[in-house]
This record gives sequence, C-alpha cells and structure tokens, in this order.
Amino acid sequence: MIFTHWPDLFRASELIGIAVFAVLLLAIRRGVIERTDPRAIFAACFALLPLLVFNQQVLTGRTMQSYHFEVFVVNYAALIALVIVTVILWEPKVHRSLTWIAVACCLWGATEVTMDILAHTRSSVVADQVVPVLRRLDQLSTQDGTLEGLRTSGKTATIIFSPQREVMAWAPTWTSQGTVLNMGGLDFGTATHSERKEFFYLYLYYSDVDAEGLRNLLSGEAGDFFTGHYARIAIFGHERVLPILGSSFQPIEPHEIEREVRLYDDYVKGFSKEKVLAHPLSYLVTKTNAPTPRAVDRWYERNAGEQHGDYTLYLVKLRS
Repeated sequence: MIFTHWPDLFRASELIGIAVFAVLLLAIRRGVIERTDPRAIFAACFALLPLLVFNQQVLTGRTMQSYHFEVFVVNYAALIALVIVTVILWEPKVHRSLTWIAVACCLWGATEVTMDILAHTRSSVVADQVVPVLRRLDQLSTQDGTLEGLRTSGKTATIIFSPQREVMAWAPTWTSQGTVLNMGGLDFGTATHSERKEFFYLYLYYSDVDAEGLRNLLSGEAGDFFTGHYARIAIFGHERVLPILGSSFQPIEPHEIEREVRLYDDYVKGFSKEKVLAHPLSYLVTKTNAPTPRAVDRWYERNAGEQHGDYTLYLVKLRS
C-alpha cells in the first residue's frame, strides 16, 4: 500500500484511452457519430477507465500495486475501446478486411502460443518427472499422520525437504505434507517476512549452500534465475526486487547483499540441534544417483530409500 495523492498519467493504456476518447469526441463534434449512440457511450467508458483506475489515489490517497491492473484489466479495456471506435468509424472497411484481420489474429495467436510452449518446455518436462514421487508422498500422507493432523488441528508435523526446487514448488499441488521452502508463501499464506527468511536460510543450509553461494544468488551470478529471484524476494521483499509494484523503487545495494551474506554465514556457523528440532524433517527427496546433502546426513539418518521415476524418496529420522 502506498499513500499518495500524486497523479499517474503516462501509462500506455491511459495514453491509448485518452487518444481513443479524443477521436470519439472529434467524431461526435463533426457529426460522424451520434453522441447518444450506445456504442459510443460504451467505448467512452472503457477509454476513460484506465485514467480513473490509475488516478483514484488523487482523491483516496491510497494505491496498491497498480501493475496488476495495468497488465490484467485496463489494457483490455483500452483495447475494447479502440476496437469499438474503429468499427464505428470504419465499419465498411472493417467488414471488407475481416478475412485479413482473422488471418492476422490467427498468426499472432499461433506465434504467442508457440513461443510460450518453447519457453516452458523444459520446466514442464521437469514438472512431469516430479509427479511419481509426489504421488507416493500423497499416499504416505494417509499413514504418517499428515491428514489426521490437518483434520484435528489444521497443522501437520511432517515436513519434506529436497535440494531440487521443482520438488518444493510442486509438492503443495500433489500432497499435503509441509515443505521447508514455502514457494507460494512469498505471495500467499500467513508467514511473516522473518519466518519466510528463516525457512529460506534452513533450506539453503540443508542444500549445502555456503555464504558465497548466497552471495552469488543475490548478485544474480549463480546461473539460476528463479532461485536467485526467490532469494532476493525472500530476504529483501517484493518491493525491493520488482520496480513495477510501486512508485518509489529502491534497488538492492551491494552493501545490503554483503550484510545479508554475513548474517547467513553467522546462521550456518551457529547452526545447532535447537534449529533442527524447531522444524524436524520427515522426508528427503533427491535426484536418483545424486549425492545427498551433507548437512542433512549430519543431523539425520536415512532409510534405504524408494525410487520413483527420476527421484529417490527417503524417510529420515534424527540421529540420537
């Protein structure tokens, strides 16, 4: 939430809407369009919507994450206004060009879909490969006390850990156990910023990530865009990472990264059984044939493990 009365007048959808409204007024003044034409009134409403949405704070003094309205609402409103006015003014020409308009729309749609598929093919394959082990965890949730705990108290003591973030990302979709890395918790849930940060530290520790590894993640030098993005948000907050969420963006400074690296280094050096007992693990999931994290083996004993697809599922218990 941002408290301001300052106007916001130069977003693309606003400029398009203003231009459409100006054309509409000019056409009405010249008698090309009747001002009582329902289509003209409808188009005018959509054309002015962006201006009202992005400037309501002039009166209310409050605005919050206008980006979401810009991308998911008012851009379509401006487009609707543009299409309606275009049809009103050039209806005969539009009808003659319908075939070419349809062809252009189909080509553009095919291009967008194809690009999206190509961009997400690898991640989609990885997501599919995780499913067998998550299905097994879902079966175990009926036996390990997970569902019973959720029914009786709304909580579960069973926690999954995996150094593979795809497991952490998809586990809540397929099963009911808790996860060390709460991927959706950055945007949803009731965890505080300090709690999310604590869980992220715990995830890094169990993944054998040292202070230098965290520095690389926060600096964008780790070669893992998604984890680096998550790391910056988990530690500094959305408003320090995404300029589009506010009007007074303050980028993360190098000295702030170094401060967080030192704090994490202290966390690793001071890691104790008390921290382990605060969030004891129940399951470990790793890529088959991949080495298990040393930090997990330091505190836990593993069973022989079960192989499910490309992953191995271990039941772990604290060392005595």
